[in-house]
Amino acid sequence: DVEKSVKAFNPGGNMDLSMKKLDELRAMVKQIFFEDLLMMGKADVQMSATEAQIREDQTRRLLGPNVARLHYELLNPLNHRGFRLLIRNGQIRPPPAIVIENNAQWKFTYAGPLMRAQKADNATATERWMGSVGGAAKVLPKILNRVNEGNVALKLARDLGVDENCVRSDAEVAAIEQQQNAHALQMAKAQAAQATGDAQQSLNAAQAPQQGQPAPAPGANMMPTGGR
Repeated sequence: DVEKSVKAFNPGGNMDLSMKKLDELRAMVKQIFFEDLLMMGKADVQMSATEAQIREDQTRRLLGPNVARLHYELLNPLNHRGFRLLIRNGQIRPPPAIVIENNAQWKFTYAGPLMRAQKADNATATERWMGSVGGAAKVLPKILNRVNEGNVALKLARDLGVDENCVRSDAEVAAIEQQQNAHALQMAKAQAAQATGDAQQSLNAAQAPQQGQPAPAPGANMMPTGGR
């Protein structure tokens, strides 16, 4: 019997519905973890360094509000709560007296990839400012008086995540500057002494009789003091 024989089953529906639901779930998870924003600067196209920097800046601007919200609404309250519990249970030693007297507050600093990217953006802004100042200094030299060299170096090191062992302390910098000033003072004294010696030699050479001419007799240029 043809009607009772084995044949293909045709449900008449869409069997890809479950796959579409899974694809929608995957896309939702990727959107929650901001994969679409993170993949913006990874297009398979050739671009210059300037274009890559612009795309990276755009990505950071888009991620900035989300990262800040995670810090202030989730991580900061959670960390504050955890520290208070540790202090209350005696797991953390009490702070020094000077900290309590000044009513100092702790501050959390995050070192994740997104925070490092934002700090790198700050370093880029500092480098751009230094380049602009250096260009303007050719016309306005006094503009360099606004630049604090030590603070600029420290800020760049912190924004770029440089290890603290690679940066000299204030005491070391003061000692190096003192040695440099002492060396510069010695060089200035040596140059002044050399200039004085050269001037004395020139004066002695000018006062000496020329070669081939007899020296004037003593008292030749003196006026007579006797009678007529």
